[in-house]
Amino acid sequence: MADAAGDIEFFLQAAGKVKVSTHAVEDLKNAHASLLKGMKSCQHRQVYLGLVSQAYVPAMQMVQLKSFADQLMSGRQGQTYAEDVVVLLDPVLVDLILDNLISNAFKHGASPDPDVQFHVTTRQPSATAGEEGAEEDNSACGQMVGVTFLVSNAANADRPRVTEEYVQNVLAGKVAKGPSASAMSDYIGLQHSFLAAEVLGMTLSVTQSKERVIARLEGTFNVGSLPEPPESKYSEADMPSWPEDVHIYCIDDSAPARRLLYHN
Repeated sequence: MADAAGDIEFFLQAAGKVKVSTHAVEDLKNAHASLLKGMKSCQHRQVYLGLVSQAYVPAMQMVQLKSFADQLMSGRQGQTYAEDVVVLLDPVLVDLILDNLISNAFKHGASPDPDVQFHVTTRQPSATAGEEGAEEDNSACGQMVGVTFLVSNAANADRPRVTEEYVQNVLAGKVAKGPSASAMSDYIGLQHSFLAAEVLGMTLSVTQSKERVIARLEGTFNVGSLPEPPESKYSEADMPSWPEDVHIYCIDDSAPARRLLYHN
């Protein structure tokens, strides 16, 4: 998060002196994505504690799958496709699982281009992939829909082939680190992902088909709709000027926060 804050501060300084370039805008977007990722990591640590202590209770919310997928891939170079459907799920726990799968795809995929692809598709619960009727309209509120989150990457030829036995050994903590293994990998992220999927009643699998590694997360959810934003009861006419008797006192050692306060 410190890196993201530094990038944003640099952007603000540059924007006040010269015309903002496309590269500067991209820097800000990447910084924003890094900041959100850091904030999510802090949130995930609390979720991990709840999972391992068997105290975590899923908190279901209406989530737009397309926006959810775009946020997960924000700041990452890969292909993203998601259907524009709103479903009721636990965004924190699903995010924890998918963030780990996507991170693994970039970290363990082929170098220099892991060719990461992230697809989110829906189907009727009674239909399996490839069956007739699997592409029917799933937009009706109240009905159940099957959702498949698919993360794939080009396989790294220097890493062990991903088989069912290999995955089971990873989950059991029996995989010894070889010369091709990442020094930062302890495999616990995958263990937590399978645990989180179990808590949600979802199925998670990691396989390898020819030259691609495929992680598949599947579950069945209620279709819904996002609530309409409330209408503001106030307008510019209600406050034509800043009241003279209102004062703001701020104690903050953050330069960006002080700039935002002065700006507003």
